[in-house]
Amino acid sequence: MRCNSVLDSPTCAPNQTRVHGVAKQEKANISCTVEANPPEVHFRWTFNNSAETVDVAPAHIGRGLMAPRTSTLSYTPMTEHDYGTLLCWASNRIGGQRHPCVFHIIAAGECILRRK
Repeated sequence: MRCNSVLDSPTCAPNQTRVHGVAKQEKANISCTVEANPPEVHFRWTFNNSAETVDVAPAHIGRGLMAPRTSTLSYTPMTEHDYGTLLCWASNRIGGQRHPCVFHIIAAGECILRRK
């Protein structure tokens, strides 16, 4: 007896880190995982700050060999304009995501030690 599986376009997997504190000129690896059937997916990332929305260059986007439904973006904020929201979009042969996976990039707080 064979089970029929439901074919579906990608959706964001639960329990992902949604807020990343990153210092200027520090590289962060942001991972986006989706659930999809069929699991062969293509990823696209966009960045949105208060001024604009832009596509992220493919050179910054990696793909998990051990986790084919995961894409990892190498992101390095250089100025205050590089803080904002990264959107991860996936698609398979059934279709594209209706709602992207959303990741907020914020400035990392500095830790100051004081002696009493």
